[in-house]
Amino acid sequence: MRNILKSLIPDTLLQSLRAYLVQRNRRNICQLSHRTEQLLEPVNNVEHYYHFIFDLCLPLHLTLQAASPNAKFSLRDFGIFTERLPLLFPDRVKIVGKDHDTDGLTCRPLNGMNPVFMRLSRQELESFTSHVLTTLDIDSTASPNKILLIERLPPESYFVNQATKKGGGASRRSIPNFQEFVESLQNRIQSPYELQTVQLEKLSFQEQIQLFHQAVLVIGQHGAGLANAIWMRPESSMIELSNVPKLVHFRNICQVMGHSYHLYPTDGAHVAIDIDDFSSWLSGEDGLEQLLETQ
Repeated sequence: MRNILKSLIPDTLLQSLRAYLVQRNRRNICQLSHRTEQLLEPVNNVEHYYHFIFDLCLPLHLTLQAASPNAKFSLRDFGIFTERLPLLFPDRVKIVGKDHDTDGLTCRPLNGMNPVFMRLSRQELESFTSHVLTTLDIDSTASPNKILLIERLPPESYFVNQATKKGGGASRRSIPNFQEFVESLQNRIQSPYELQTVQLEKLSFQEQIQLFHQAVLVIGQHGAGLANAIWMRPESSMIELSNVPKLVHFRNICQVMGHSYHLYPTDGAHVAIDIDDFSSWLSGEDGLEQLLETQ
């Protein structure tokens, strides 16, 4: 039935409907915020990074902004990223164990804001990113000059053994000739820009945000790491390597944030990059000539 309704209702109308439901959900939570302590329960699974950002942190930030200044909310432990939440919202959220007695708390759902399914506003995202950059004391004084190439590592043990939805990282997508790809890009970089390969699994949350805030271009396979585009400054660029172009997660984010988005199609999730073909493709992409030579 759900698929039938989706086929009958235009995407733009569905996006508007979801935005309305998110706003109504936020109002309902805020109306209670000055009277009772609430346990917020995310509607979507937020244990993976992409959903942690868009289905938990973003709607929670907007809710806290609109709620009573003294309002505090409880959330259950939701996995490996739980410890990041108090860093982002100090003194406003409390984490309780999955089996913790929540008698006396009013339980409310927290609707997510996945940009695949609803239209986000630039104001909403900029408000959230500004809060995160300030709260985590990210340095914004350095001029952005980094070109980041994301190297996918095997998933952390949590996502192999404990997560509800298992897997991730190089188990889903990889570039067999990654080092050759690095060298081909390195030969094209123009000063003052510098290429840096990043293994996101080895970085702290703050380190990830700092790196992407200094990036002018990010290159990576379709995956949660590209969600870090929200920390990039407006008018930055992204190249997404993907064999599933219909997945518009990061294109939508770039459009909202004012980034230049480029899709390089690949033949599979674990295939080598054709260096010559990629070089020719780069030469034909407007907006990248200032960052990479177009020989």
